[in-house]
Amino acid sequence: MTDASTRDIARYCTALTARSIPAEVLEDARLLVVDTLGTLVGGWDSPPAAIARSLARQESSDPGARVLLGGFGSSVEGAAFANTVAARYLDYNDTYQGVGTGHPSDMIPGLLAVAESAGRSGEDLLVAVVTGYEAFGAIAKAVPIRDKGFDQGVLIGLGAAAGAAKLMALGEEQTREAIGLVLTMCAPTRSTRSGRLFMWKAAATAAAVKLGIFAARLAAAGMTGPDEPIEGRHGLWEQVTGPFQVRPFGAPDPWIVSTTSIKYLPFESNAHGPVDLAFNLLKEINSWEDIEELRLATYWNCWHDIGSEPEKWDPDTRETADHSLPFILATALIDGKITKDSFDPAHIADPRIRQLMKRIVVDENLEFSAAWPDEVHSSMAVTTTDGRTFFSEVAFPFGHPKNRGTAADIEAKFLLNSEQQIASDRARELVARLRDMRGISASAIVGLFEP
Repeated sequence: MTDASTRDIARYCTALTARSIPAEVLEDARLLVVDTLGTLVGGWDSPPAAIARSLARQESSDPGARVLLGGFGSSVEGAAFANTVAARYLDYNDTYQGVGTGHPSDMIPGLLAVAESAGRSGEDLLVAVVTGYEAFGAIAKAVPIRDKGFDQGVLIGLGAAAGAAKLMALGEEQTREAIGLVLTMCAPTRSTRSGRLFMWKAAATAAAVKLGIFAARLAAAGMTGPDEPIEGRHGLWEQVTGPFQVRPFGAPDPWIVSTTSIKYLPFESNAHGPVDLAFNLLKEINSWEDIEELRLATYWNCWHDIGSEPEKWDPDTRETADHSLPFILATALIDGKITKDSFDPAHIADPRIRQLMKRIVVDENLEFSAAWPDEVHSSMAVTTTDGRTFFSEVAFPFGHPKNRGTAADIEAKFLLNSEQQIASDRARELVARLRDMRGISASAIVGLFEP
């Protein structure tokens, strides 16, 4: 008999419909699709995305799916992988910070590929996105997956399988099989995001999305999986997460699509509050050279992930630099801005950035750690070379669920990300078309990105 946790997730997934999901939640899902497609365009010309596209060209399926901006079709899994790598590369898409953390929008390009191949509508895609996010949250709301030594792919794979099962109109039993299959296949270690980082940072969750879709397709074809993948012997509870309780999707809990943070700058999510403080500091001093010492106090996750490891104080790859709190702060203070080009080789080697990094100290504040994740609190104390002092703090940086921005902000971000790949007039037309996503097909959405 199937364990209760797997059965509950499958039951909650299959019960979701466009009518049962509040209209404002579907609108939040639409904005996340727009946001993620923008980050995909922004990361399209990256080396990992080029590698993923080269492999996608070698694959096909019937029906298949298209690689966005690529002008060619691939297998569903091949398109999902290539599109997700592009969307993930800039570290610019949304972040969920609960007991567990991750980037649930990583599954959106994969779900779009499934929706196209299955001939679904834009509304169907939005329901699948909400479903995938809620399945992601079934574990993320209860388990600190990173503290267990496992990467967020555990959560992303589950969400992708659930969303794909919804798009493929699988019943509760087949959805349960898809969930059991992906949870058995997909438990990646967190070495992806520790120490010195490499290209795989952009591809790890793309691989989880690919496995999630594969699991749903296997279940649709009749494949059966473990009977007790979560609670059984050597299952998820025993090997990965420890026991947790699956809560009903949606109310009374907030919907996951409505509680993620939107990134308005392209780097690791925990650095957004500190960078807000850095930009405020620039209004008070004449130059970064005036800084004698900058002490940042922050919560444990921020300190541990991007401020504690030696590699983060001496980054030599783009992936390490956009996860280095001292590098990000120094770049913000010297350039007065951060763009996707702020992590190129010239910036990584810039002696001014290295000089300022030596004046930065990052400490954990136990009170801030206790308040996380309800608040993402950081404070900055600065002493200047002429003896002045400045202090500022932030709990809800721009993009936080309590300070998330507007649809216009997300559309402006899309246009910014599109500048190098799509003509401005066409990009604005594309944004306008995506405002009525529920009224067009998934294939039409993909078609908007044909070169």
